[in-house]
Amino acid sequence: YLDEHSAELIENKTVLEVGAGGALPSIICGLNNASRVVSTDYPDPELISNIQYNIENNGSCIKNSVSKGYIWGNDTEELVDELAVVDKRSFDLIILSDVIFNHTEQDKLLKTCKNLITPLTEINDKKSGGKVLVIFSPHRPHLLDDDLDFFRKAKEDYSFDVEFIEMQMWSPLFKNDTDESTREIRSRVYSYVLYPTW
Repeated sequence: YLDEHSAELIENKTVLEVGAGGALPSIICGLNNASRVVSTDYPDPELISNIQYNIENNGSCIKNSVSKGYIWGNDTEELVDELAVVDKRSFDLIILSDVIFNHTEQDKLLKTCKNLITPLTEINDKKSGGKVLVIFSPHRPHLLDDDLDFFRKAKEDYSFDVEFIEMQMWSPLFKNDTDESTREIRSRVYSYVLYPTW
């Protein structure tokens, strides 16, 4: 999806990934000519150094990408400081890839997104602003409603417009989960985008 929509989402844009893990989406953005990519995860030194290793060993994205430790909901100034090299104070794209399953942290995620997203602007009757790309699979099928509650909170509590993009069917992530009664739900990959309204 990022590759296919790079002209709209990535090229010459500032990008933040939270809960990056191995940082594949960040690397894709770096290779697709984002102006700046900040790839974050929990500030464990081994985790952050692994992200930095992945960035440094994937071609040209080292020139525009950096890894940072960050705890959702905390002060964002250190992340904003990473944008000084491109003279920006907000992110045009925020990527949440498979992180909303942590239900107790959803408000912190949304607070971080609201604080860092490029706000809505209107020039010559054309509206533009940042986007939050949210991709997830329901790894715990009995908690799917709690996963989806993230989007209600985004709209009602944080004033985002919410747009469903698509649902694809892939293989379930956890191969050791052999419960066939939940296989269909665990195979779903949902894609949404959040837009600021402010």
